[in-house]
Amino acid sequence: MPAEHASNPHGSKRLKTDLACDTCRRRKQRCDGKRPSCAQCELAGFSCSYRPTPTSFETDASVLARLAQAESRIEVLERELLSSPGAGAGPDVHNSLLLSTDDSRIPDLHTAAGHKILQYWPRLRVKLTLDLELFTFLKAADHEDTFLTRLVLGAEQEFPLVPTIQALENFYENQFELPLPLADLLKVSPYFSKEHVLKSFYDARQMHQTILNLRECSLESLLVQTIATRITRTDSARLAHPTSEIYFKLALESFWKLHSESDEYAIPLTLCFAHILLYFFARPFNALGILQALKPAIDRFDKGRSGDEFLEGQKEVYNRLHYLLESDILTDLDGVPSATSLRPSCISRPTTSEVSSTNNSTHEYLIQSQIFLRIILNKVLGSLYTPNEAYITPEEAGPVISSLSIKLDTWYQSLPLEIQFSRNISSFNLTSRSMSLRIRELALRYYACHFILHRVVLYRVVYEDMEEAATPRSTRKEFEPWVLETCRSCTENAGLIILAQHAQYKSADNVPYHSWCELQLLVGAYAVLLQVQSVPALAPMFRNLGEIDSLLDAAEMVLRSVPFTSLSTWRTLDALTNVRYNLTLQTPH
Repeated sequence: MPAEHASNPHGSKRLKTDLACDTCRRRKQRCDGKRPSCAQCELAGFSCSYRPTPTSFETDASVLARLAQAESRIEVLERELLSSPGAGAGPDVHNSLLLSTDDSRIPDLHTAAGHKILQYWPRLRVKLTLDLELFTFLKAADHEDTFLTRLVLGAEQEFPLVPTIQALENFYENQFELPLPLADLLKVSPYFSKEHVLKSFYDARQMHQTILNLRECSLESLLVQTIATRITRTDSARLAHPTSEIYFKLALESFWKLHSESDEYAIPLTLCFAHILLYFFARPFNALGILQALKPAIDRFDKGRSGDEFLEGQKEVYNRLHYLLESDILTDLDGVPSATSLRPSCISRPTTSEVSSTNNSTHEYLIQSQIFLRIILNKVLGSLYTPNEAYITPEEAGPVISSLSIKLDTWYQSLPLEIQFSRNISSFNLTSRSMSLRIRELALRYYACHFILHRVVLYRVVYEDMEEAATPRSTRKEFEPWVLETCRSCTENAGLIILAQHAQYKSADNVPYHSWCELQLLVGAYAVLLQVQSVPALAPMFRNLGEIDSLLDAAEMVLRSVPFTSLSTWRTLDALTNVRYNLTLQTPH
């Protein structure tokens, strides 16, 4: 029976309905549940319909999502209980959350690239009026960019010796300003140590030499000088000091020599080349090619002699840096990974007194945190963005989103208070102190995980809104609260991605740097906010973002201010601003 009587405290009978019709649910009015037409619809002349009654828990996707969330919470609580004091020696919270080796696998193919949003998302592709092939323009720009190749150097590259020594000494005293993966590499390889790099310069000074010929410098010293010149504020022209481009051009001329060197020497230097190409010159295709050609050497080195604690440490660092770099690049480029997965390793949480220092415990904790977030993002890509998941529904994505969101939130709560960061725009804007480099690196990876994890649901909502606008229906589709919350989280983290990168320009003491991967993350955030802004029906959900236009302006400012010349970055900015301009012509403000 559709309804049954139940008594209330006053002794009268009221009608209790098992399932209200769609119209009464939408109008939030009482329904008697009669079929085929309830009394309310019959009286008003409305069409009366009922949603299918679930026959079991397995047919109700919302129940499945809530069940997956509950199971994930139970799993996390059980692991925390086992690792709590008094429960025996247990792993750190990172190790309880770290996914298996199989979960760390880099997906072969996915559709999550930031620049591809302009192709896949409704309303954006039709507004791009530039002659640009979105699937191939990055590679075309990379091939056409002659900034490094057209730099012609003379036979003699002579510069004053003393300023070079001073610049290198200053660099080694301030290595905390380096991107953490690059600092990890320089820290573990003896070929990048201060003693090794500066030895020849000190010897030359002791022999009263005043001029340094860069063509006589070792390859590792040219790479270190490339990095040092890029991350410090110096007026190279005024000081008659070489630019980072000159140092790197000289290093590239000798790159071929690494093929005849031992793996112990070639691996760290090749990894350094890849870092520089990615972080300082926005050359992802070159960096990816170098990394994939390097993988056999890393495998050989990994299987070599063991028992030496220092060599074992090098093996671990080289493997994890290769995994991080290749994963980051393949988030936005199509390609088959060579480093398919990573062996998770145990870490220890630093004490409160250690967090503000630069000791080994804190360094290892931070790099393992970056690896944990990278593994989570690879899990997102492999679960929600493969070609088989091209038409995934919110209900199908719900269990994955719920499970990984819990892991991310538990990881965040485990962070020492000194390195926690804002997770919403309101608190971010209230923070007066500038975000340190180490915290910004962690925050961007965390924002990226949430942004990409929740984006599949926002896409579906936007797509259905477009379909509804094309074929209006008498009643507008209502989304479940968790769907709207997922959309809100996606756009919130898109705004945080922009603000975190834009914040670097607020301090005159900082030397802003952006890896190519961070810029592509910015491109994806820009495109999503642009899409949300063009859908009036979504506006009430995102009032907490403030003025989206100001966020878009901030993203454009970052892309215009990158401290390197990159044809692909310029073309990407042209595409974004072109779509924004054309949408502005259509959308009233």
